[in-house]
Amino acid sequence: MTKKIYIIRHAKSRYALSGESDFIRPLNITGFEEVQKMASRLHHINDTIDTILCSSALRTRETASGFCVSWKFDQNKIIYLDELYHASSETIFNTISQLDDKLRTAVIIAHNPGITDFMNQMNESFYVDDVPTCGVAGIEAACDEWKDFRESEKKLIFFGYPSQKGNL
Repeated sequence: MTKKIYIIRHAKSRYALSGESDFIRPLNITGFEEVQKMASRLHHINDTIDTILCSSALRTRETASGFCVSWKFDQNKIIYLDELYHASSETIFNTISQLDDKLRTAVIIAHNPGITDFMNQMNESFYVDDVPTCGVAGIEAACDEWKDFRESEKKLIFFGYPSQKGNL
């Protein structure tokens, strides 16, 4: 059996206003357009999403909401985790390892640099300098249990971002 994870960097957000917390920065217009483009692309290549885990920051929540509308995924089922706000790759791996083994396909929506660091630890054949905003990576792991994800053989099944045509 295999497990699939889709890692999504939040879409483009506006710059913080003077004195504004980074945590509450919303998406800008480009960000909302990025979400629609990537949600549409993924809708055609992916099977059923079992769960979405999302940083509790506003821009990731807005990104998740846009994907949910496109995928017809119940937004009340999104799991918001404070620990995914600016999470390290280690935190992302730990989050994955705790998923319920009944789940086959999960989505994590979080931030850089953790997303890029996580991607660069998948296998030697993949390296990216920086996952762009609303960049999405799909990874298939040869494991039955999520706790084995980190050490399992993995392959990149999708990598895309809004300004890119096609798939790597």
